[in-house]
Amino acid sequence: MKIIAGWFQKGRGLALGIMIGALTLGSALPHGVNSIGGIPWKSVVLAGSVFALLAAVIVALAVREGPYAMPQSRFDLSQVWEIARNKRLRLANLGYLGHMWELYAMWGWIAVILGASSGWPLLKYEAWTAAAIGIGLIGCVWAGAASDRLQHSADSVRIAQRARVTIVAMMVSATCCVAAALVFHRPVLLVTVAMVWGIAVIADSAQFSAIISEVAEKSYIGTALTLQTALGFLLTAGAIRYIAAIATRFGWQWALASMAVGPLLGVWAMSGLLSKNPRV
Repeated sequence: MKIIAGWFQKGRGLALGIMIGALTLGSALPHGVNSIGGIPWKSVVLAGSVFALLAAVIVALAVREGPYAMPQSRFDLSQVWEIARNKRLRLANLGYLGHMWELYAMWGWIAVILGASSGWPLLKYEAWTAAAIGIGLIGCVWAGAASDRLQHSADSVRIAQRARVTIVAMMVSATCCVAAALVFHRPVLLVTVAMVWGIAVIADSAQFSAIISEVAEKSYIGTALTLQTALGFLLTAGAIRYIAAIATRFGWQWALASMAVGPLLGVWAMSGLLSKNPRV
């Protein structure tokens, strides 16, 4: 994300959106492979490892810093304190954490949810799972283009536009959490909701990074992006287990509805970036 931010001053939201869209397709790929049938799970994992090594070779040979990249600086713990003091960074990080609470809970369990709802054979619900995740590419591109619409405006106006995009995506996503719970026993309707949910759940992801890259001081953009991502993925480890615990105790309908807590928190946080003087 830092490398892409270094290549784009204009169109940064769309560029980051396309990158996250690629991540989305990669996340859907194992389910797509499973939908073919007859492939052992170990082979799927090994194939993922081979693609990761291929990606490393591409990065080593073809990726370089862009013209707007800041020079690397030494590790400095005081940067973390500076990040914590930045109000807009705190709000963007809170929004991102709300987003991540739901995202990987949905991606991690949607195959199991569709299987439990429908009773379909594995190949069928894995195919729909791949579609529900991969369709998120559409949301990523839309959000990137929409967030860049006011890129020539003042910083506060541009950041507010990005915040609006995240709010729209998270409101749709939270609605889908509840809707999925309500139609859980109607698999065709659940798949329909899952398609909309798949678009919304990832659409806002890149825009949190775009906002971070624009509200952070240039001297610690890399640290800010790294901290944001690390905290988000740390949270997902707990969220995935927590949703499973709710499903085990109360059923998948309650588990689905509880996912809405994350995007609603995100909406509250990002609404603080709509004004020129964001709240603490």
